Amino acid sequence: MAVVSVAILINFHLKNQPSRLEQKLSHPLGILFWVLSLACLGSGLANYMRTVAKYAERRALVQSGIKTQLIFGVVATAIVAACALFLGAEAQAARERRGNS
Repeated sequence: MAVVSVAILINFHLKNQPSRLEQKLSHPLGILFWVLSLACLGSGLANYMRTVAKYAERRALVQSGIKTQLIFGVVATAIVAACALFLGAEAQAARERRGNS
């Protein structure tokens, strides 16, 4: 997630220059993905610490809680929304290129 955040922030593109929409949205989306990567890291660390504590108490059944599921649900939603947004921006840029040709 952190690598994706940096790639979005620096407007990483393989084939062409970023569109105006991509340039406009890259900073907020990059920051959003950075925050989500920190949330994932914190959630994973908290889950690990809780698991180790329960193993020390010899409680065999250890499950992730609702907080972990909520964070990863938000992350999954953000990833799908960003993909849809970038695909839409690419389609719009392709239409603009065809119109200028």
